Amino acid sequence: MRIAPERLAWSVLLLSFATFCVICAASTLFAHFFLFQSSLSLETTLQVGRGTVGITESATAPQAETQSRQLSRDTAIRTDSQDQWSQAVLSFRDPETGQESIVTAVLKNDTSVFLRRANRPRFSWSSTIYEISLQGLDGEIDIRVANDLPRPIELSITTVTGDEVLINRGGNYLIDGSSEGLSVVTRTGEAIIISADRALAYAIPGGQQATFNSASQELTRTPYMQNLLVNNQLQFSREAREQTVDPTGAYLPPFGWSCTNGPVSNLPVGNYFEDTAPDGRRSFRLVRGSGADTNGYTRCDQSFGDGLDVSTYDSLYLRSMFYVDSQSLNGCGQEGSECPMMFRIRYKFSPDGDRSQLIETEWVHGLYTVPLSPAQETAGWKRQCGTCLQPHIRILGQTWYVYESGNLFDVIPDERRPVVITQVEFFAEGHQYDVFVDDVSLLAWQRDGATSHE
Repeated sequence: MRIAPERLAWSVLLLSFATFCVICAASTLFAHFFLFQSSLSLETTLQVGRGTVGITESATAPQAETQSRQLSRDTAIRTDSQDQWSQAVLSFRDPETGQESIVTAVLKNDTSVFLRRANRPRFSWSSTIYEISLQGLDGEIDIRVANDLPRPIELSITTVTGDEVLINRGGNYLIDGSSEGLSVVTRTGEAIIISADRALAYAIPGGQQATFNSASQELTRTPYMQNLLVNNQLQFSREAREQTVDPTGAYLPPFGWSCTNGPVSNLPVGNYFEDTAPDGRRSFRLVRGSGADTNGYTRCDQSFGDGLDVSTYDSLYLRSMFYVDSQSLNGCGQEGSECPMMFRIRYKFSPDGDRSQLIETEWVHGLYTVPLSPAQETAGWKRQCGTCLQPHIRILGQTWYVYESGNLFDVIPDERRPVVITQVEFFAEGHQYDVFVDDVSLLAWQRDGATSHE
């Protein structure tokens, strides 16, 4: 049967028009997706704070990392399980918006996690969000999400049991996942715990700690440990921001803290001020340079007058997050007393339980980045100071490190257990040093704190 030429022509014309419409619609949809919804990977950097980190990227053999490297999606990460001070830092940065990391995740020792993806919009005008997915968390991870981001963020952390922690606002969080369940501490911000079957969801606001049992599906809330220090994040008052120096010529310290540089006879003296760390984070800087080759220090402290009674607490921890950019001395100097980052707690104890006969002493611990040379080792340069109970810790420089003392009631012998704290101090000491400090906290916990179950 022969088709009429007119009908064939109309069929071809209509088919061509339909094809044209489909192509136009598809092109429009693709252009809209490409311009407004497509994404690229965030710049993701792994920096080792201490120890060796195992890296397994997709379709490659496991590798060991002791310094730093760029990571791509679908990468497994595991920190050293043999060293309690081992650590690694994952930094996620959007190169289109500035230098500061939008998320910093510190993996503690013996922690494994799988970086599933870390995406950002392809174009600045896009309406899509930052999206970061960490899966299979087994261990502890300390997270900082920057405030005032240019677009919303969705940070998802799932544990080995499939339970999820969802974070979509700036703040500081501590997440511990295992086969038993998970624990979430929201220092600031808000986190959401979602059960593996997606049936339950719980908001964990700032200042709370929650533990979720995967087997029983029960959530237990407790207040987070009490911070005994004022202004632990070292923020500056409006006066300090508007008036850079006080009448004596020294920079004003963060509010609640007293700071000093010395010795004044050893020039040049150090200094302290608010500044931008190499990763773009606004922090408190302790610095001494100009070729100094004599002892110097920059110290900041909070004192408590008659003393701060800590005898009723069950746990006491000192925590700090800092970045050692450089130091000129090896180790902590010949006597082990000149680390680029040191902590000191002056306190009183009662050896026989008589509080009318308190004795004053101190606990000191330091961290450094430059190892001792073989000649210095042979010459007997010390790895801890004369009053220190523990050797100082060598970490890697030019990355953030989270220091946690452990429960000081366990670290300090029972016969010298702190009863009253008179001063907490952090300081940089040596010849030349350059350190950025983001947080110094003294955290205390009582066993009989209020607890609720859901």
